[in-house]
Amino acid sequence: MIDVGYRFVEKSFRTQLQALGWNVIDQDEDIPEDLVACHRTEFREVVLKDVFKQSVSKINLTNYGREWINDKQLCDLFNGLTNQSSNILLEANMDMLSRFYKSTVDMNEVMGEDYPVVKIINCENWQNHHFIAIDQFRIDTRNQ
Repeated sequence: MIDVGYRFVEKSFRTQLQALGWNVIDQDEDIPEDLVACHRTEFREVVLKDVFKQSVSKINLTNYGREWINDKQLCDLFNGLTNQSSNILLEANMDMLSRFYKSTVDMNEVMGEDYPVVKIINCENWQNHHFIAIDQFRIDTRNQ
């Protein structure tokens, strides 16, 4: 039964996403074992750190098309978005939403600007985003 759903639902959907320009990672129907193919260093990671850093850097450019966010700033943004301080779901969701709309870093060293706003989502030009579809996205919980 799983094979039928995999072939007729998952594969068809992935084909449609790929036609729309998405990067599709096919893990077959088995439980993934290859961390590199999943763009992760461990199966507890839910957000793809390297993809996040590349994507945020790409959508935050100077007027001359130069990337200005440094690696430390990207790591700080990633950690701020993925490490929630609240265990209350509503508070965590509100905090995350506010960070999506307005995150800042200490300095744009390229332009000399203090506390510039960083785009996490580029609403003006969504084509600049990097879309990935990974089937069989394995997540190991802390108890495993």
